[in-house]
Amino acid sequence: MRPLLLFLEYIMSPEAIILLITGAVALVGGLIGTTATTVVYINNAFSKNRQLLYAAIEKVTATVVTKLEYHEQHDDTRFAQMTDRTNLGFKEQSDRIWNIELRNAAKDGTLPHEYKKN
Repeated sequence: MRPLLLFLEYIMSPEAIILLITGAVALVGGLIGTTATTVVYINNAFSKNRQLLYAAIEKVTATVVTKLEYHEQHDDTRFAQMTDRTNLGFKEQSDRIWNIELRNAAKDGTLPHEYKKN
């Protein structure tokens, strides 16, 4: 019983209360500081990752658009050759394309696109 009374007497002393308050303030301050530091670090890491991702997306977009424009120009030329046989001086190529189209139509049992009825 005597050690318990001594312990309670020590806990109620002003020095013990000051130590308890100081420890609680230090613990709360440490938690807040650690949390703030972690939040700032993670925010910077995600910001850098986001910038890298946006840069990569811009590069891929530019590459895809360039390739699409290139193929679109060549497709326009090829379709012009296929539909207009006398234009652009590509008579031999357009005849070969037309013959391939006719052969495929005969093989599939369908008519070429110029003779199809809508």
